[in-house]
Amino acid sequence: MNEIRTARAAAALLPFLLIAGCGDEEVVEPDPSVPTTVAITPDAVELLSSGATTGLQAVVRDQYGKAMPNASVTWNGSDPAVFTLAADGLTATVTAVANGTGTATATSGQASGTASVTVVQTPARLDIVSGNDQEALQGTTLTEPLIVRVAEQTGGVIAGVVVTFAPVDERSGSVEPAEATTGEDGTASAVWTLGDARRQQVAVSAHELHTKFRARATADPPMPDYAIVGALEPSRPDPLDTETIEVAARITNLGGGRSAGPFTIAYTVDGMHTEAVRADPIEPDDTATVTITAGPFAAGLHHIEAVLDPDGEFEEWDETNNRAETFVTALRQQFIGLGDSLIVEAPSGSPLFFRVEVEEQTNKAFTVRLNGPNGDGDIFVDFDTRPTAAFGHRCYSYNFGTDEHCELYPVREGTYHIAVNPYFSFSGAVLRVAAEEPADSFDLDLTLVNEGTASQNDIIAKVADRYASMIGVGGSDESVNLPADQCAPGMPELSDYEVDDFGLWVVIGPLDGAGNAVAMSGTCIWRADTGFGWVGMPTVGAVVLDEADIARLESDGVLEAVVTREMASALGFNPAMWKRHGFLRSPSLPDSPDADAHMNAPLVVAAFDAAGGAGYAGARAPLENGAVEAISDQFWRQSVFGDEVMTAYVTGDSQPLSRITLEALYEVGLEIDVMMADPFTLPGAGGAARARPRGAKAYPSLDLAAYRGEAPVAMVLPANVVKKK
Repeated sequence: MNEIRTARAAAALLPFLLIAGCGDEEVVEPDPSVPTTVAITPDAVELLSSGATTGLQAVVRDQYGKAMPNASVTWNGSDPAVFTLAADGLTATVTAVANGTGTATATSGQASGTASVTVVQTPARLDIVSGNDQEALQGTTLTEPLIVRVAEQTGGVIAGVVVTFAPVDERSGSVEPAEATTGEDGTASAVWTLGDARRQQVAVSAHELHTKFRARATADPPMPDYAIVGALEPSRPDPLDTETIEVAARITNLGGGRSAGPFTIAYTVDGMHTEAVRADPIEPDDTATVTITAGPFAAGLHHIEAVLDPDGEFEEWDETNNRAETFVTALRQQFIGLGDSLIVEAPSGSPLFFRVEVEEQTNKAFTVRLNGPNGDGDIFVDFDTRPTAAFGHRCYSYNFGTDEHCELYPVREGTYHIAVNPYFSFSGAVLRVAAEEPADSFDLDLTLVNEGTASQNDIIAKVADRYASMIGVGGSDESVNLPADQCAPGMPELSDYEVDDFGLWVVIGPLDGAGNAVAMSGTCIWRADTGFGWVGMPTVGAVVLDEADIARLESDGVLEAVVTREMASALGFNPAMWKRHGFLRSPSLPDSPDADAHMNAPLVVAAFDAAGGAGYAGARAPLENGAVEAISDQFWRQSVFGDEVMTAYVTGDSQPLSRITLEALYEVGLEIDVMMADPFTLPGAGGAARARPRGAKAYPSLDLAAYRGEAPVAMVLPANVVKKK
């Protein structure tokens, strides 16, 4: 083994040792390294745009195959019109110049190596240079040619690219030529002769790139182009089978002229003609909305379609944009009589809807009960407004299981709606609707802070008793904690204050001095369920009577009217509560004196109309405007309401508390008997004037929300609800 190893070691030295005869040995130096091969990595590159770069690496080896990292290398490019080389020893940078193929050569001594370099300029951008958005008479050739530029990723232009021009449809005219090749500046052009469409387009393509030219055609004389914008808009997509809905079509005129006279829009439901409406001509670029009333529908899916100018009464640019459609799904609503009951069942996710018609008001509570042996059914109840199966404005009950109870007070003349939602499937449940004595009567807890004189205290208690007698159903009891003065100035700290059902605090104390605001009032806390965003009845309110003005109010004979007004504000007749419910519209404050401020709650508007306001010219029901602090947006407009107590001005021998005001309290969640209102007829509903009445005295009142700088505090647990889930 040793001999073999030695022999192998000696053999390895043969390139370096020359062994002489006769046993004499002579050491010979090896030949110096000479560049023998040059290899370039990579050996082929492709550049896709002028100015693009890449790197090349030369590897030089000697006659023994050993790398020579310090070898001197000379680089050369075959065609500087295609690419250039920047050498740095064994490396070089290739920069593309223009399309073509060439060779990069690296030379070291007598050895050299090559790599192929290909430049292929690839279109990356297709830009419009000029000719877009022109306008001309239909059938004429546009004055500007359509010019596009083809560019690569680095922005350099590309010559020799084929560009195609084509109208997008047969009404967009013609283009000549259909194909053009880009010149040295990278551009190609064509000439466009318009067709007969109002709005026309030409599509342009180069390789995988696309763009479009637009143009507008005009007519002589100008021609209209009425079009329905988008789909039809139903007032709700899921009406009950007892309800009607409004279906609106938004129509615009895309043309340059208008129809000579009114035009027709026809509606069909499930293919059957329903109604044809005549609408006034629409000016160019204007939009109008045409609305019809449709329904009631049978339960199920229904297709509604509208067609503009179905009989072709006038010529227009485009007839293809004259149709629009929508779909609605009508839900079945059953009638149930007051005092009746039904056996009901429903699978999860399939709500049931019921309707109760009441012909005469009674001084009892409208009571709904759902009781069943299994599953989980919930109830949602409202008056005059349909609740959904996931939200109830007035009362909803969602205990665990199918054992639910709702009360509304009193039993009002009109329509009640009930939704039964199967949270889990249930069967064999009994739904009962009845007029009963309230299970939970309303309590108004009056607290006087810094009492006034005996006569003043008596007036305050009298007004509070009147409101308490009107409200018939309470809410859940609450425990309230508030720091001193947080609700209103002069109020003490509330620590575990038990509210059942409304806490009314009246403070006689300093406010802003004699002759200014006589009071401050508002709602401090209202009930809400944060899970549903539901806004419920007020819980705590406050009235501050300025000690500097109360004697004057009493001597003027208006203290009872002012206290009535301020307590109504504490109970929810105030801008903060209206904003929460979405009832305050077009407010005048802070800086819109001419705004037509109004409260748009449905029952308030109905009461306003019934009191003589049906022909009123402004928005209903109007609030004071003029952007006057302590007056605007929080009182009825005196020029319309006259002597009504909820105006900022006291006029007349009496100040009636109208049904309009009680409906406003009902709309913010109080179960109040609106029939207990004073008789009242609007004296000035014919116009929308804002003039202050002659001889009237203003008794402005500050809003508590402004004092606190915030809206009422929301409590988590709403009235008439037992929270679950």
